[in-house]
Amino acid sequence: MEKDDIILEMRKLDDDMYHHTYQEERYVMEAVAQGRPAEARRRAGALLSSAGVLSGKKQNHYRNLAVTVVTVATREAIQGGVSPAKAYRLSDIFINRIDQCTKTEELEEYCRRALYEFAKLVADIKAEKT
Repeated sequence: MEKDDIILEMRKLDDDMYHHTYQEERYVMEAVAQGRPAEARRRAGALLSSAGVLSGKKQNHYRNLAVTVVTVATREAIQGGVSPAKAYRLSDIFINRIDQCTKTEELEEYCRRALYEFAKLVADIKAEKT
């Protein structure tokens, strides 16, 4: 019964809204993995404007989106050469700050800032290696 409910909900969402594609997500996250912080921050809008509906409540939607962006960016930074310990430490800091946010604008900014900071970590690692 629950599976049928989920399928019906997915069909309803497909009809009602747009959700970014995997390619659009990769477009943003490749800037993180390649260590291009300014580009990652600039590309953040692609995720923020088309993330689908992560909650019926605007504040919760942006909170969920921010945590998701941090989680994916953490993995991209590790892929780009950042040590897991360092990436997870930054992830924990961001998630705890996101948890304290009371305004959607702050949550949007944390999405942009997280993408920037994780990409900067990758850039710093690459600079150290050269």
